[in-house]
Amino acid sequence: MEQLEEGLTNLPEFVFYGKLDDDYDKHEPAYIDDYLNQCYDCSSKDSIKKYVLEMVRNYNRYSEYINHNSQMKYCRFLKHWLFRKKYSFKLNPRNDHNAWDRCIPCVWGKLEQKNSQSKCDFDNENYPNAIVSMRIYLDEYCSIMEQLGGKNEIISNKEKCLIYNKKKHYYMNYILQMISSISNDTTFKKKYFTIHDNCSLNKIDTLFPEIPCTFEGATRVDASEESSYMQTCPQQEQVECPPTEELTVTESTMESFSCSSTQIFFVIGITFLFTLTPFGSWLHNRLKKRSIVLDNLSDEITEELLEGNSNSTDQIDESIRRYISYEPF
Repeated sequence: MEQLEEGLTNLPEFVFYGKLDDDYDKHEPAYIDDYLNQCYDCSSKDSIKKYVLEMVRNYNRYSEYINHNSQMKYCRFLKHWLFRKKYSFKLNPRNDHNAWDRCIPCVWGKLEQKNSQSKCDFDNENYPNAIVSMRIYLDEYCSIMEQLGGKNEIISNKEKCLIYNKKKHYYMNYILQMISSISNDTTFKKKYFTIHDNCSLNKIDTLFPEIPCTFEGATRVDASEESSYMQTCPQQEQVECPPTEELTVTESTMESFSCSSTQIFFVIGITFLFTLTPFGSWLHNRLKKRSIVLDNLSDEITEELLEGNSNSTDQIDESIRRYISYEPF
């Protein structure tokens, strides 16, 4: 199981993506003068040249996989890296934000011209940083799901089933964190949540299927082990081995598992409702107004009670003074 999990951590596309941020060796040159001369907006901005250099070097690394069966995976992870760099560039207030949009797509187009085979289109979308991170997690999860062989293979293999559920909860947690951190004023597009046809949050039921890890084979193994233990008990002392309870999955267990999954998807639905639709802001305003009205009403009731208590206290004091008896010495 550890070997399988280690293999999933070191998938080729993951290793490729991890190397894109490596410090480049001097023996790995990238000649960018031709690109800078052809793309005027690049040559006029020193701040963008560093990013052009890194992009050209990493594109050259990607070009080694152009004829690979998984070419599109390497293409996507290269673009994930480039979108992170775009956010880093625009986060610096000293940089001219328009320089990226004018320069990088131009250089990318020149790089693609040299590639007459499989293309890697770069749309230069203005993804929020949370969306960029969410798409990376989603793409990684889909690669793991594919490597495990899909739902049918996972159902029939106990080790894969256990690893799948572990990975599913891990990636669902991070994807939800990224979605919940998106600001309310962000404009969303449906394609933000789609990597490819089989990897999309629009198909969440098939993307995160419920696969309980219950196997009949495991029960039979436990029974055989119990029998062997009974035979090894010392007969001269007439010691009886305590019967072992067979682990079974009850309906209540399945219901609790289903309930927890339902709660997870309910959170996803509520998050999307509040962040992706106008209903969220409308409901927020309604609840805020209601809270203000209740607070004002509570203050009025409190004032009336205080006034009532004060009047009652005065009346009691007057009554006490009125009926105090006086006894002469």
